[in-house]
Amino acid sequence: MGHCRFFVILLVFLSVSTDVFSAERPGRVTTGKSAPRLSAPLVLSIVPAQAEPKGKITIFGAGFGDSAKVYLGSVEILDKTTEDDRIEFTVPEHLQAGLYALYISRGDGAVSRPYNVTVLPLRPLLVGFTPERIDSCAQGGDREVTVLGQNFNENSALLFDGAVVKSRFISPEAISFVVPQAPGGLRHIMVKNSSDNASLPMAFSVETQPEINMMRIGAEYVNYYELIVEGRNFYQGAALYVDGRPVGDGRERLIYVNCHQLVYQRYPYSQTDKTLRVQVVNPNGEASQVMTINTP
Repeated sequence: MGHCRFFVILLVFLSVSTDVFSAERPGRVTTGKSAPRLSAPLVLSIVPAQAEPKGKITIFGAGFGDSAKVYLGSVEILDKTTEDDRIEFTVPEHLQAGLYALYISRGDGAVSRPYNVTVLPLRPLLVGFTPERIDSCAQGGDREVTVLGQNFNENSALLFDGAVVKSRFISPEAISFVVPQAPGGLRHIMVKNSSDNASLPMAFSVETQPEINMMRIGAEYVNYYELIVEGRNFYQGAALYVDGRPVGDGRERLIYVNCHQLVYQRYPYSQTDKTLRVQVVNPNGEASQVMTINTP
C-alpha cells in the first residue's frame, strides 16, 4: 500500500515539472521564406570604355544608390555624380595609361562585377605657332618657329609635311624647330608622342608673295641717288616696276641685297618731287602691292 502511494506522488511531480519546463522554454520562430538578399550593382554599359586623363566616362545600370563608390583599379574616383541608375565621373589626371578594372561598391557592401576600362595616353594638341608664318626666303634664326600646344614631352616627334624634322622640347606646351626649305603655301605640322598617339595636323603658312613695307632715300650722289625698297620675299632676279616700267632700261640699276631689301639707283631728270608708283615682281610672277612715294 505504501509503495502505491509513493508511485502516485512521483507521477504527479513529474507531470508538474514537465509543464513548468515547457512553459519556460522559448518557442522556435519559423517563417515561410528567408530574408531577401540585396542584389549587387548592375552595370549595363560604360560610355566610352576608354578615355584620356581628365576625360568623362558615364556608367549606366541599376542599383547604384546615391552613395556608391567607383574604383579604377585601387584608385577611388572622387570627381563624380551619382544616381541610382547612372554615374558620371572624370578620369583622374595622374593616372598612367593602361587597362584598369572598374567596379562599383555600394554602402551596404555589395560590389559589382569588374569591367575593363582603358586609360589612354594624353594626346598632344596643337593650338598655334610663333611666328604664325615665315617668309620662304627667310634665313637662319628667322626660320625658327615655336609650336604651341599641350601634352608634349621630351620624346615628342615633330612632323613637317609628314616627315620628322629636328626639334627642341621646351615644355609640355612648347616645341621649337627650324622650318626646312619647302615650296610656299600651306604646310602641315603635327606632333607625335608615339606611333599611335599623334595630334591632329595644323596648317602653317610659308609665304612667297613679295610685299613692300617701306621705301626711303639712301645715299645721294652727283647725278643719282639710291631709293631703298624694304619688305619681304624679294627673290633673286626680282624686277622693280616704277610707274609701270621695269627698272634696268638704260643706266638705272636695281641691286638685289637680300630677301628683304632692294636698292634702286635712280637718275632723276628734275629735283622736283613727283609721285612714283612702285611694285616688286618675283621671277615666278608673284607681285607685291603697288606703293607710292614722293621723291625726285
